[in-house]
Amino acid sequence: MDTSSPATIQSLDEIILEFYAAGVIKLGQYKLKSGVMSPIYIDLRELIGFPKLLNTAAQLLHNVIRQKSSSISCDVLCGAPYAAVPVCTLVTVAQNIPMVMRRKEVKEYGTKKAVEGPVKDGAKCVIIDDVCTSGLSIMETATDLRKVGLVVEHAVILLDREAGGPFNLQNEGITLHSVMTLSYVCQTLVKSGKLDPKMAKQIEQFMASQAPDPKPQKVVNGNGLSKTWKQQSFSARAEHTSNAVAKHLFQLMDRKKSNLIVAADLTSTEAILNLADAIGPNICAFKIHADIIDGFSEDFVSKLKELSQTHRFLIFEDRKFSDIGSTVARQYGGGVFQIAHWADMVTIQPTPGPAVIEGLKKGQRSGHGIGGALIAEMSSKGALPNKENVAATIQMAHDHPEDIMGYICQSDIDDEPRFVRMTPGVHISEAGDTLGQQYVLPETVIENCADAVIVGRGITEAFKPSEAARMYQTRAFEAYLKRTSQ
Repeated sequence: MDTSSPATIQSLDEIILEFYAAGVIKLGQYKLKSGVMSPIYIDLRELIGFPKLLNTAAQLLHNVIRQKSSSISCDVLCGAPYAAVPVCTLVTVAQNIPMVMRRKEVKEYGTKKAVEGPVKDGAKCVIIDDVCTSGLSIMETATDLRKVGLVVEHAVILLDREAGGPFNLQNEGITLHSVMTLSYVCQTLVKSGKLDPKMAKQIEQFMASQAPDPKPQKVVNGNGLSKTWKQQSFSARAEHTSNAVAKHLFQLMDRKKSNLIVAADLTSTEAILNLADAIGPNICAFKIHADIIDGFSEDFVSKLKELSQTHRFLIFEDRKFSDIGSTVARQYGGGVFQIAHWADMVTIQPTPGPAVIEGLKKGQRSGHGIGGALIAEMSSKGALPNKENVAATIQMAHDHPEDIMGYICQSDIDDEPRFVRMTPGVHISEAGDTLGQQYVLPETVIENCADAVIVGRGITEAFKPSEAARMYQTRAFEAYLKRTSQ
């Protein structure tokens, strides 16, 4: 907690009392975003009715950035929508720091952008928010900012409710800095006679009940027995993963009702962009091979990223990284394709061992950890993985949960729910092709081993790709709902 702004502990106490008098701090029973009933509620939206207090809040936030300038690099600010936008605007005006704005809902007209403002690839963006409970709103904001190339490593807030936010955000590569904590606010109100000690005790007990459990909670079924990963919903599993991309993908599949990944193994930039636009509403991720694309360029990447924001899908580069760490770092972060600047997910061959992951970490540009998918099993006939190799692949994932988001697999290889399972070679025709590709039905893989199906020619070579995508989306997601008894 930064209690040195504006000048002394007493000045912060006075500000807290002014917040209380303005109705920013409310006592009673209030339902939080999580659904939990809280005996105290901090409503900083009230500040917009008190310009002087709003400006004070802006000064407090900027003082934190200024005092920690040695660790916080700030090229641009973003107020978490929507409560923090007014106070962030004051900071950007007073300190001449550019600002971007994230939309919760992308509009169907105009630029159709999820992030508005001066977006520069690689720029350091600090998120401003009012209150942090679990950190979810900051994580959601960071995900969209990172998708457009901004680097998010820090968030500055007025109040930490001490309910696990800093811990959760640290797992996402974000350091949280707060002006004050809920405990300090309560202490100040008790000292001033505004808060009855009995009520303060109730708040203290409530806060203790909301404190984060350092061990992951078990998800249980109606009989009190632990659920397998297959029985758990995407939203439940999102809460137990430490990889930012896996969390986002779980949440995206749940909200969009799509666990369909398209394998766009096309060579024409125009064909790829047209396909992404046509089937974007039906997919959770769009997989490409950058090195087979004719005319690959920054303009192509920019247009694909814009489509990913408009239609809300992740960009998946099927690079199959497999080399010594120093080479992988250059392949990922530099070279012709600059993959780290635009890909949300990448495939990794586990053959080089942990060095390949270390290389990717060195080459990363996003700041949210690597969205690495380890290739445990392939769909081609005669693929070579054996039990020892698969076991070693699983161990790599368990040793690097912040960087590995899941597996490419053909069978149920791991019982850990934090990882996303993705299965290629899915087609409503099970015949296969003349080059050794073997196909399997979407319902079969979802029942047996997969969270998401990867469909290529069943969509890309369809007479109407958009209709084919809708069909695969429906069949795969209904299979997931059946598997989880939803």
